Amino acid sequence: MREVSKWSVILCMNMQILLCLTLGNYFKMTVFGLPVSNITVVNNVELTALKENVKLKSKPRVVSNIDCTFITESDDLPAEIDSQMEENTKVLFFRIHFPGWSGNILGFEQGNIYKPTHWVRVRGRLGKGLLLLRHNYEILSLSTLSLNTHKMDISLNQSSPNCIEKMDVSTFEIVLRELLLNNLKKTEAGDNICNIHIADDNGVAEFVYKCCHRVQDGTIQCEDLTKDIWLDVLFTIIFLLKLYVILASARYIPDSWYRVKHVVSTYNHRLGNKPLSLNVRITKTPDLYRNAKVKTDISRFKYMTQFIRTLQDLKPDVPCNLNIPEIKMKVKEQRMVTEDNVPVGLLKSLYDSFARCKIRERPAVSKCCYADTCPQYHKSRRIPWHRFLSKLMMFIMMLILAMPWILRVYLYYQYEHEEISAQKDVASQRGLSFPFQGSVTLYLTPSHILFIVIYVMLSVEYVLYGIVKKSIQQKFMLVVRKCFRDMREGNIADVFRWSVSTLLKPCTSCGVVGIFLGIIMWIVALPYVMVILSFYLFPTINLTIRMFVQFIEYLLPRSTKLRNSPFCRKMYKCWKNFIPRGKTSIPESAVVVTSERNKQESMTMQSRCLQLLVILVCLISLYFFIFLLIEIVSFFVEIAVYTSVGIILNAETCLTYLSFIFILAGYANSCFSHVVDRYLSFNKALTTFLLELSKENLEEATYLPGDQHRNLAFRVKTEDIQALEGPVSLDETEPGQLRWRVSRLVLFLGKNDMPFLPRKFFFDACKMPHYACPGELLLNYLRACGEFSMIVVFLLFVLVIVLAFSETYHLSASNQLLAALAGGFLPWIFMNVVFRTHASPPLDTSNKNFKICFSELLDKYEQNWPIDDIIVADNVNIQQNVEEVTNETNILSAQDNENNVSHAVTSNADAITSAEPNRIDLVIDISKNRRKSKSLLDDDLKETTL
Repeated sequence: MREVSKWSVILCMNMQILLCLTLGNYFKMTVFGLPVSNITVVNNVELTALKENVKLKSKPRVVSNIDCTFITESDDLPAEIDSQMEENTKVLFFRIHFPGWSGNILGFEQGNIYKPTHWVRVRGRLGKGLLLLRHNYEILSLSTLSLNTHKMDISLNQSSPNCIEKMDVSTFEIVLRELLLNNLKKTEAGDNICNIHIADDNGVAEFVYKCCHRVQDGTIQCEDLTKDIWLDVLFTIIFLLKLYVILASARYIPDSWYRVKHVVSTYNHRLGNKPLSLNVRITKTPDLYRNAKVKTDISRFKYMTQFIRTLQDLKPDVPCNLNIPEIKMKVKEQRMVTEDNVPVGLLKSLYDSFARCKIRERPAVSKCCYADTCPQYHKSRRIPWHRFLSKLMMFIMMLILAMPWILRVYLYYQYEHEEISAQKDVASQRGLSFPFQGSVTLYLTPSHILFIVIYVMLSVEYVLYGIVKKSIQQKFMLVVRKCFRDMREGNIADVFRWSVSTLLKPCTSCGVVGIFLGIIMWIVALPYVMVILSFYLFPTINLTIRMFVQFIEYLLPRSTKLRNSPFCRKMYKCWKNFIPRGKTSIPESAVVVTSERNKQESMTMQSRCLQLLVILVCLISLYFFIFLLIEIVSFFVEIAVYTSVGIILNAETCLTYLSFIFILAGYANSCFSHVVDRYLSFNKALTTFLLELSKENLEEATYLPGDQHRNLAFRVKTEDIQALEGPVSLDETEPGQLRWRVSRLVLFLGKNDMPFLPRKFFFDACKMPHYACPGELLLNYLRACGEFSMIVVFLLFVLVIVLAFSETYHLSASNQLLAALAGGFLPWIFMNVVFRTHASPPLDTSNKNFKICFSELLDKYEQNWPIDDIIVADNVNIQQNVEEVTNETNILSAQDNENNVSHAVTSNADAITSAEPNRIDLVIDISKNRRKSKSLLDDDLKETTL
């Protein structure tokens, strides 16, 4: 009976199949809910719906001409697919799993199908457009382009184990396409089932989507997905943005790293009617002068051209009193505050406090910061906490600088590596090369040998930079900063004028005939002009050439005869005629002039190799940094473009959150910028007040001719302090390091009459006990953080209300946006209209209380400055009595050690005067450097930059 029943069922099934094949579209038998007859002809491959010995199953199934049946594990699969497509889904990704399948299929390695089990259903033009983007568009758009996309995993069982391996890849593709097309009970117009195919584009693998859909007559039409004109425009814009970023990447480096604050300027200060008097000795035996206040080596004065000339006239061990009417100080711009700029920004304050460890100056933590880290283990060598934490913060800052690349590598291995590796494997199996997709990271992977070499080289250079001498570090930074400054300060307008005048030379010289001659000349001149323009228009090219010229400069011989040879003169004359003059001349602006350049044949081979090493390190670091920066910035440019596209296409979902973010950013800027504005207004009022106090001195300086203008420094006096009896002394910050200590020197005037204030004095003035003074910077930012926190809580409350009631009352996206804007506008009304929390009192400099506070501050203010040069009066008092000198030397050598003056750093150094007998202010050791000091007069070694 069972056999009869079995054959009866088979006979009934065969009769049903014949009936379906005969009636065609009139009688429809559903497999997965859609017509079986529609799978008869696809791409010239004929399939039969069923073969004998195929058993019926209660669950949906699809079959092929091979004895293999695919059975779904869930009866609700068609309903799940329908529900996904009804929720405005534009793209639905299918990943089909076959339990027990080894993954092998006939003809896969020779076929043109990529990932046969990965399929996509798209709807409309937007769905197709997403497939034309990069495969990782989800992470590039920060998930904004994946808002209306879904992923589904479908598990199918095989009727017999590994029966798929008997099918060829084309048949397998057709069967799965039919499965996905026919498994839906409702098919809408425009829906396509797509999978990826591999095309051979002149030996390069090209991965394209092949999309198929069913037409009205029941047949299936397939076509390759190609880009339309608007997508071509989008990709062109992305390419141009990447190209611009590559060429302008050097300009993205903050100019504060290499511009004004690193420039050292010389400021002159006249001591008035009472010049400073110094008792000076030059000697080869400095140990005999035990009561000397300051001892130093003559090499400390090698850049002081005027003071060196005075020392040349002195005799060893002969007492000499020097009258100093004027002193020159080296002032680093980062120690100054301009009228329109104050160093109180939030990021600047955080960087100074933690990265530069300025927090150790606060009384609450100073004791801990200067304590020893391991007093029980390192008794011979003391390591304070601030020094240890400074090194740690340096390492953390390097990690922060490397964080963009670390993030790029993480995103690659998290979201791109698997897909890229699969594409490379499939392309290599078919003898095709992997295409270049605009990124070296994708083409080579971050673990390629090239990137490993870059990692090792940058790490080694960083370690070497940390352990080399400070002088070598300064040479390195000197070259880099100078090149960066010249790059940014180039006059582009002059270059354009030169370019136009060069191209118009035929018309200028030959008149009308020049129009015809110019056509021929422009063919030769235009490439040359474009090269010069690209040098000044694109910072990366500019900086690269400057560094390369710097490298060639140190490779060239330094012989004076060679420089003055006829060949070199002709080359220079030719260069001068064809290169724009002034600041736009490449030889003048591209080559960094340093003190080492003035050294001629006296330069040793060791010094030259050292300088070559410094320049080579600069070049290698620059190229490696630019290479990684190009990869990072191009990746983030793609993120910005893809995210913008995602926000525009999904504005209904993103507008509410986007408006909330913009409102939050606006309030953050308002709260924290108010702190900067308060300090800035105080600085302007304080500068104006100091200019009024120094009005007499300023009039003398400003009325000088333009060529006689110098950088000047003034000591300020108030109504309560008319005299300037404050100390002017010569101090040692370190053994042998000389500095001027001057009181009340708080006003500096540049050559262009721009006023400056010392940074230390500015912050001390902010803390004066007056109601209009800003006060402690930390307290101001703590108040701003508290105010901003309250606004954040209120805005989050508004956002929750908008999102909650929008679901209940079905608010549209525009209404949600208006509700969010209305709620976010309330804190602004309270801050600026009702409570006026940002209102600050103006500084009244005529207030008596302010004048008293300012006079007290000015009376106590002292600061030391590096010496640039010492101007000595003509009347030098030199004692010629050799016997007196000998007796004095013997007396000094016999003094007890109790009268010794320590060379250590002292914060309360006494003023140097010549009124005290038998007291030597300055002893200069010439035992080792006497010959060298004579040659210093002929060297132009004056540096104006560090």
